[in-house]
Amino acid sequence: MTRARSITAVLAAFYLLVALAALVLAPRSLARAYGENMVAGFGVDAILTVVHAAIGVAALLVTLLAVPVARRVFGMAVAVVALGLFAYGIPAAVDPNPDVAFNIGWGNVVIYALTIPAGLYVAFNQTARDARPVSTGDTER
Repeated sequence: MTRARSITAVLAAFYLLVALAALVLAPRSLARAYGENMVAGFGVDAILTVVHAAIGVAALLVTLLAVPVARRVFGMAVAVVALGLFAYGIPAAVDPNPDVAFNIGWGNVVIYALTIPAGLYVAFNQTARDARPVSTGDTER
């Protein structure tokens, strides 16, 4: 297993675990748009749980399929999503306001900050198999 696949496996396990923990430990907070509910330092609401589950499922599929193009697309997509949530999360975590869209805590901000370089590594890491030149037998005539 390559390092990029290992990273996607860790991302899959972590984000699926966070989504599952939100469903099991704070089911009432998923019914409201905002709540002061935290699960192990992570803000919990319905939108973030769906986003975490989607990242986890996508990472699991990329890990199992091992298609270089899918890995690159996933890496860029998860880096952009994490960057957006990170940028939104800093002011949301500093000044919790009931009028904000997401219930983001400092745990979310730290994990999104770690997900950005992980996604970029997955997107731009090139193995020797991916980098080899296309032989003339592989082209259409």
